Amino acid sequence: MTIPRRSIRNKLILSTLLPVTAVFALLFWLGVSHVRAYVSDDARHMLSEHARHQASRLALVLSQVPALAESLGDIVIAEPDQPQALRYAHLIDGLRRTPIAKAAGIAQYSPAGGAYMRRGAPAGRAIPADEIESRPPGWHTNGSTLKFIRAIHYQGQRVGESWVELDTADLYREIERLRSPAVRLFVSDTDGHLLEPDQGAPPLPRIATGAGVPHADGAVATVRGTDDGVAYWVVNSELPDMPWRVTALTPTEIALQRARTEATLFALGLLLALLAIVVIVGVATGQITRPLATLDASVRQIAQGDFAVAPDVASNDELGGLAQAIRRMGVHIRDREQQLRNAQQVLEQRVAARTADLQQSNTRLMRQIKATRKTQEALRLASEQAQQASRAKSEFLSNMSHELRTPLHGVLGYAQILRRDTPANSSQRESLEAIERCGQHLLTLINDILDLTKIEAGQMRVDIQPTDLLQLLEDVRTIVAQRARTKGLALHLEIATDLPTAILTDPVKLKQILLNLLGNAVKFTTRGAVTLAVQAVGKDLLQFEVADTGVGIPSDKIDAIFDAFHQARAGQAIDGTGLGLAINQRLIALLGGQPMQVLSAPGAGSRFSFRIPLQPTEQLPGGLDARRHDNRPARLQLTAGQSCAVLVVDPVTENRNMLATLLRYAGCRVESLDTREQAVQRLSDEAFDLIVMDVRLPGDAAITDLRRQAAFGEPKVLAISAQVFPGAASMAHQLGFDAFLGIPFSDRQLLDVIGSLLGLRFEPRGEQRDAPVTARPHWPVVLAQETALRIREAIDMGDVANLFQLADELADNPDAPRADVDNMALMARLFDFDGLRQLCNRLQATDAPA
Repeated sequence: MTIPRRSIRNKLILSTLLPVTAVFALLFWLGVSHVRAYVSDDARHMLSEHARHQASRLALVLSQVPALAESLGDIVIAEPDQPQALRYAHLIDGLRRTPIAKAAGIAQYSPAGGAYMRRGAPAGRAIPADEIESRPPGWHTNGSTLKFIRAIHYQGQRVGESWVELDTADLYREIERLRSPAVRLFVSDTDGHLLEPDQGAPPLPRIATGAGVPHADGAVATVRGTDDGVAYWVVNSELPDMPWRVTALTPTEIALQRARTEATLFALGLLLALLAIVVIVGVATGQITRPLATLDASVRQIAQGDFAVAPDVASNDELGGLAQAIRRMGVHIRDREQQLRNAQQVLEQRVAARTADLQQSNTRLMRQIKATRKTQEALRLASEQAQQASRAKSEFLSNMSHELRTPLHGVLGYAQILRRDTPANSSQRESLEAIERCGQHLLTLINDILDLTKIEAGQMRVDIQPTDLLQLLEDVRTIVAQRARTKGLALHLEIATDLPTAILTDPVKLKQILLNLLGNAVKFTTRGAVTLAVQAVGKDLLQFEVADTGVGIPSDKIDAIFDAFHQARAGQAIDGTGLGLAINQRLIALLGGQPMQVLSAPGAGSRFSFRIPLQPTEQLPGGLDARRHDNRPARLQLTAGQSCAVLVVDPVTENRNMLATLLRYAGCRVESLDTREQAVQRLSDEAFDLIVMDVRLPGDAAITDLRRQAAFGEPKVLAISAQVFPGAASMAHQLGFDAFLGIPFSDRQLLDVIGSLLGLRFEPRGEQRDAPVTARPHWPVVLAQETALRIREAIDMGDVANLFQLADELADNPDAPRADVDNMALMARLFDFDGLRQLCNRLQATDAPA
């Protein structure tokens, strides 16, 4: 099917006239609507203003009536016994001053009497006493008469009244003076009762007195007459402070006559403009399309192979230029056709020659494609292996985090339990505090090892907080002192006297730097001393320097010791990761310090120094003063009158027992289970306030099931985990836990979380425990002396493993009293070094059989 062609002329006409016609139609509709609306609004406004103006004039006239009644009443009050003639005179004067008034009168109750005067009457009329009655004040209507009555009061009592009468016809004459010819006006009270108009006035439409009259002041409403069906505009205008209003009425046909006229003129103008545009477009398109038709015919000839064309377009514009171009194009195509025929012959010869070369190239290309595919497959396998290695690394770090934190959690927990129950003046306390500090530092080292990738990626976090500098240095000294004593080294701590008590820094990072430097110094020093010197450099820097008398470092290896996994001390290689100094440099940079400096020579020892910003602070770390006065921690216990029932669920026995012990010390009722199924069964029989559970223990919707199985209300659930990674707390909340606590933690951290979950308060209470009383069984003298010596050496070295080995040996010796051996093993397990010293002293005092 062939689609009929449309000429350019028709397209131009359609593409021009259709949008123009649409625009003119829109303008026609908008313009006519706007003109009608504008003129209509103007007419409504004029009608409303006309009513308001007439109401203002009427209000001005009527305001004279209350004024006249008030002045007449004042005359009665001023002179109650005045002669009747004088009263007439006052009434005549008042009527003269108030032209709108038709009559006026005054009356008093005691003595009863009054006077009445009408305008134009030759004389007034006295009002007898039997006609005087008390009437309500205000406006009253009686047919065509409108009356205003004012009550006269004297000394709080009504003694008479005055009134003024006027004709409604006079009112209508007032508002008819300046009335528009097309507008009818009438007066009514606020209840809609119409004042009778003049008898000679034309009758009002029925709607004017009906319920359709609007009550809103100044609002124009359209209503329809009940007799003739004609639509009217009606508007009310209230008289200020008077119970009257003026209503204006006009037929809408007359009011909108001007709007229709202007809308018609506007529409006629648009139609004439559209007709002119149609004529102009038709003429213009003819001027354009006739030359185009000629050019179209010439192009068709060229398409049919007739290249000798000459379009007859006599024009010097673009169309004339196009005609010349078509003529040149015909000649050019003719010449080009001849050249193409010649080139085709040459091309066929070259194609035959190149085809052979192309076949050889295809063969080589296929070989390259195969080699490329093999390379891509190798790259894919290498990428998968790299991803698997990355996943294995992440899984290894996660597992190591749990495997390292879990036993460390038990060590720190039991150290806190033992330290709490050890007397404040006991020598065991220093050892327990050293264990706890070493454990806490081990925790920080584990975190730093797990965050090694973050250090490499520049994501290591720094926690700047108030830090007790002297306590930090003392903690470092305590941790390193034992190792130094073991090697027979002296450990010196030189602290400048002008240092502030507390500074702002990251205590964990600073302690890690110092312990690494001091540990290296002890490790590479066989005799002599290790010194830690701390001093301020100016007002803004704090310098730390670690000096040793060790083997020293060759100058050509000083730069290499800061590389990761590298050790070099005068050719020695000692166990360790080789990460310490590399991490130290980056930690110092994170603290805002200057790079570490090294001075060393083989056989002359080494000096490592670094500087960090010195930021003194008046704010002391929490619990600082308490630690300085009493090293024995106060036991946190529930406030009197509070109770707490806790269910501990953990598959690891050590964790379960340690948590139960800490919570019992705090005054909580505790039960411990090792599986979730046991917890579900127990919750159906007993009420618990809190469940403490390993975050890895529950499966999907396990927390919801636990709460659903609780028969005595839903308990809170606290998650504990050694896998402390970013987002661990958020993951626990998604699983349904109410709070999250990372392992290891202190007893205070645990009780703070429980207090916030359950609204409980734990108060510190000091407690002393009497030293255990041991029996005195018989020991052989030689065995007693050897056992006492080995116990003393193990205590001095802090070697608990040696104590366990000694207990095992004595358990196989029939001469060793079983009670003392079991007691010694128990004290070693509880780190009760005071009890072990007492046993040692008793064994050394054994001289003969008991």
